[in-house]
Amino acid sequence: MRLGLLTLTLAIAAGSSPQAQTRPRVPPNRVERFRQLTPDQRKKALESLPPGRRQQAEQRLQQLDTLPPAERDALDRRYEAFQNLPFEQQQLARQVFRKLNALPLSRREALRAEMDTLRRLPPQERSGHLLHPALRKRFSSKERAILNDFSSFLSTPDSPDLHF
Repeated sequence: MRLGLLTLTLAIAAGSSPQAQTRPRVPPNRVERFRQLTPDQRKKALESLPPGRRQQAEQRLQQLDTLPPAERDALDRRYEAFQNLPFEQQQLARQVFRKLNALPLSRREALRAEMDTLRRLPPQERSGHLLHPALRKRFSSKERAILNDFSSFLSTPDSPDLHF
């Protein structure tokens, strides 16, 4: 569920048009403002989406609305941290996220577990870990590229803990 909510957060922040993807910044708290809409306002905003995307957004918003306060606060902090990243880091995070989401569920889960491992490693140990023969056997070259991009994201100054 955490991944879906972060997907919604990034999707609303990023927009779907090419123009939206080249925008340097999105006003902070956009998701929060959307959550604060009345049911009629929210319905009208969601009606502008294609049917499949609208259904997905409605489900994720419902999940977001039912989160326990502590989880909601943690998600809000990650969203705010993401919004404060330089544009290039936001783009790198989105790129990793899109590639990860394109994988089958079982592979996404395996990569998320490895991302947790990378997150816990000291920065100077990450590159050696990524070159380990066992990792090369467990992950395809495409998956290793995602892990390398994630490691690059983690290595940037002040990278937040987004939990891909």
